[in-house]
Amino acid sequence: MSMVTAGEAARRLGISRRRVAELWHAGALRGSKNSAGLSIELASVHERELIGAIPGRPWSGDIVWEVIAILSGEAGTPTDTSEASRRILKHDSPDLARRMVAAVDVERYDARDLERDRDDIRRSLALTGASALDRIERDRAARVVDQQEGQSIHGYVRHDDASRDAFLEEFDLVPSPTGDVFLHRFKSGTPRIADETPAALVAADCTRSTTTRIRRAGLDALERMRNAWLAERS
Repeated sequence: MSMVTAGEAARRLGISRRRVAELWHAGALRGSKNSAGLSIELASVHERELIGAIPGRPWSGDIVWEVIAILSGEAGTPTDTSEASRRILKHDSPDLARRMVAAVDVERYDARDLERDRDDIRRSLALTGASALDRIERDRAARVVDQQEGQSIHGYVRHDDASRDAFLEEFDLVPSPTGDVFLHRFKSGTPRIADETPAALVAADCTRSTTTRIRRAGLDALERMRNAWLAERS
């Protein structure tokens, strides 16, 4: 896991070190504090860069979810005249990825016995990002995932917060800035995922990665989904 100093995080984000500390205290940046000061997770800085680049007001959770459903080609999605469809027309794939990332929080956990429970944890989650790369890059997945990403588990706890609490208890997960279990959930608090993570959300979560090729795979997949949707409308 790559870490940077508070000063380096401030430089990358174009903010003061004091603001970095405020974001860390608020949970908007992941990291830890030691005798030398704050160490901020580089992936967290990268995510903040994406979110900070969004102009205007954030999209509502409902609009983001409709965009995800449309791009993923799920049955029962909104019509082409919906507000979500208009936003897909107006915004390019990188901007759509930023909007999806901005709607989701990620918390990092450590398992008491990850090697024993790894497979069960993966089966219990709706996997996303690098952990579900085969969903969007079937031919290249084995080559794209690096060693660190391959050890990590990225996913959504299905259903609601009650399920999330039970999941944390079942696998004895504790918050940790160096943990290998990354739990995603929508900031709105609305339960969204009952089974498998939609492909468009998997792709957007890939753009959180500090591994360039994984990030590129996510953006490429979103571009293909958007182009396929546009082609169907023409």
